[in-house]
Amino acid sequence: MEYQGIADILKILGNDTRLSMIAILLLKNSNVGEFSEILDISQPCISHHLRILKNADLITENRKGLWNVYSINSQNIYFPLVKDILSYFPSQGGKTGLVGETGIANYLRLIKTTFN
Repeated sequence: MEYQGIADILKILGNDTRLSMIAILLLKNSNVGEFSEILDISQPCISHHLRILKNADLITENRKGLWNVYSINSQNIYFPLVKDILSYFPSQGGKTGLVGETGIANYLRLIKTTFN
């Protein structure tokens, strides 16, 4: 890893919306609509942040039916750094047990309040 590459990744993660989006993607692959609902941000704004994350190769985009679904690119050279950075944030008091088909939206709202 080169210093300039690390600095670029840190700049990208220096934005609370992008940091929240990465935290969400560590839990669940998501689409623009889900990000917009969870983070209460317009879809064009979400798309802007997704483009930045995608250009940095931190996330991947896959078409599933009518939706583009985004996921973490765990093959990225900086993925361990990103994961380590997020490990320093509160674990929400063990609330990760809420993550499931019915509880993911509640848990992701907790992430939103953590990063806002």
